[in-house]
Amino acid sequence: MSSERFAHDQFGCANDVVLALTKFESKFADEQTCMNYVLNKLAKEVRCKECQGSNVRRLARSRDCICNDCGTISSLTAGTIFNGVRKIGPYLKMIWLLERGLAFNCFQIHKHLGIAYSTCLAIFKKLSTVIKDLMENREKKIGSALFMPIFMKRSRLTPLNEHPQAEQKMAYLKVNVKDEFNKSSEDVELKLNSLSDFDRKVYELIRAGKIDLDNILQKLEATVHDVMLPLFELEDAGLIERLPANYFALKDNSNSHLHQNLDAQPYSHKLKKHVSKCLLFLREKFRGISRKYLQNYLAVFWCWTDRKTWGPNSLLRACLRSSEISYHQILTYETPLDVNFIFGGDK
Repeated sequence: MSSERFAHDQFGCANDVVLALTKFESKFADEQTCMNYVLNKLAKEVRCKECQGSNVRRLARSRDCICNDCGTISSLTAGTIFNGVRKIGPYLKMIWLLERGLAFNCFQIHKHLGIAYSTCLAIFKKLSTVIKDLMENREKKIGSALFMPIFMKRSRLTPLNEHPQAEQKMAYLKVNVKDEFNKSSEDVELKLNSLSDFDRKVYELIRAGKIDLDNILQKLEATVHDVMLPLFELEDAGLIERLPANYFALKDNSNSHLHQNLDAQPYSHKLKKHVSKCLLFLREKFRGISRKYLQNYLAVFWCWTDRKTWGPNSLLRACLRSSEISYHQILTYETPLDVNFIFGGDK
């Protein structure tokens, strides 16, 4: 199956999205209808801010509700993801599409929603955060480095003048730089202790700086036959590396954690297949993403693929029960090194 066909067959094409929005508009004619629908739903979910009772009712033509037990009047949207939202229609439209497994790119869909691209992206991140929070109790975690191929877009965490994939190294260093340094130092020390006196002399020459074979022979007053075996053993131990033109240098292992081969990982064949499909889809649909929001995209990918969990009204119900998600919360979020990944009904 071609990558283009995979994206269109499983998640629908642009025409499917437009058709779904047409059906939405036939049910929700205008913004007031959308607002009333969500507020009436919220009235069934909220509790009184004063007595925590559930016996509340919405005040007519208002965003407020009143507690029938203690008489406290409070806002229905306060403390929810809809807090401060002027127009609920775009939220409801995007939820409608997600609940029907229709994938969309915010750049392509924002005009159909009647909002700016930046607003569309902010709503997308809020909804994906709701889904992401529900993944936390799932124990399926995999290394974020497996998704390196799709880190093609910059974020505020991308180092200056570097490729977006450099974020992965920065994320790793934030968490593991001290442990990795200690572990690496201990590992090197153990290997050095097993070297013969002559092998250590070869290593110390290379440790002082990049050096070619002729200089090694000259400084050690040795023959090619004398140094070839030590060089091979040092290279095999991961202490040095061979460079073009017969040069040798200490091996830099600082980036070894960045590029994980999916086939080499101890995951099930089924999971590896799903990760590959996710990579393919995100590349085709979004032309790559930033590492910063990887977990958000994996959350929405779960929503797109798991039709049993995320059927009609499921995401809206999750949003109604979710706490407020601020712009600051979205802005400061960073995907952890190990991410939750769920495909379809996998648990």
